[in-house]
Amino acid sequence: MRLYVLATALLALSTSTLANTIEDTAVAGLDKPAIYYADIEPHLKSAAKHPSVTLKQIGTSFQGQALNSLKIGTYQSK
Repeated sequence: MRLYVLATALLALSTSTLANTIEDTAVAGLDKPAIYYADIEPHLKSAAKHPSVTLKQIGTSFQGQALNSLKIGTYQSK
């Protein structure tokens, strides 16, 4: 019975403490109807600074824009 009460208390605490609303996690500049590459590029470059994230250009679109791949993790495929 004690474990049930403890688990219930932890669950209630974690959901109220850790749960975020959309407004809490919204990214400035990405809250509009149309999002362009220029809008997300700074966020991609910022994420790529993390040692487990790789941003790599894998090609170019017919309009001359970069086509990028964002790899998260360090797994090397065979």
